[in-house]
Amino acid sequence: MQAMNTMIGRLRAFTGETDKMLRAVGQGRLDVRGDAESFDGGWRDMVTGVNDLIGGLSDAVSRSAALSQEMELARKIQTSLLPTLNEDIHPDFDIAAGMVPADQVGGDFYDIIFDRKGTLWLAVGDVSGHGVTPGLIMMMAQTVHTTLTASMDCDARGVVIKLNEVLY
Repeated sequence: MQAMNTMIGRLRAFTGETDKMLRAVGQGRLDVRGDAESFDGGWRDMVTGVNDLIGGLSDAVSRSAALSQEMELARKIQTSLLPTLNEDIHPDFDIAAGMVPADQVGGDFYDIIFDRKGTLWLAVGDVSGHGVTPGLIMMMAQTVHTTLTASMDCDARGVVIKLNEVLY
């Protein structure tokens, strides 16, 4: 009977300790750890295992938050490269444009610029896929397009050919 009471006491202590940790995690507190040193044998191993699990979860959440911040910065950079249409661009046209990426960073772009002769150019592009790689390719394509139309005398076909050559 004494052994049974000892076992019940250890079990209560263990469930109390793990309950404390799980409640903390449920509240978003990933810094709480159980006191594994107050247990022996398998009980200590289980508390240590839960501590390790919470530590791994905390690391994963931290990495995810850091990546999310980096992706948000990439989205801001990408959308800041797009033209803002807060004035009359051309007297013959009412032009409106916008882009909402499917992910934080996407492969879509548009550009509204004038070449050296004052000709209005409208460009729309869609790089296949979503995420950082298509976003970077999109920024490269937009930069090349802007550079070509601002510095070369050529028609739309010539710009597309030269843009493909540069990107390839």
